[in-house]
Amino acid sequence: MAAKIVLTREPSSAKFNDRVLTLNSAPVSISRSSRDERPDTSNAVFDCRVLSKSHAVFTFKDGHFYLKDTGSSNGCFINNFRLSKPCQSSLDSQVFTQDIVRFG
Repeated sequence: MAAKIVLTREPSSAKFNDRVLTLNSAPVSISRSSRDERPDTSNAVFDCRVLSKSHAVFTFKDGHFYLKDTGSSNGCFINNFRLSKPCQSSLDSQVFTQDIVRFG
């Protein structure tokens, strides 16, 4: 079963268009843009220097959304709670409707 996450810009964040991410059995990676990957409204690639090349992943398992920091320098936050120390991977953290997720 596929599920969707909508990423919407907060007023104080870097500018980007809303993103609609479809999660199936494969995780969706959050990353900084590169020569090979460019930002699009259907992906989680951003033109933002505070993001790592491989920053985080969203997964959908058993009807729940999860976020995992994949060892980013500047961190992943759910409701201002940092998921891991700098450059260390986190465990999966459940994400709920109306949670505020911040990268970097």
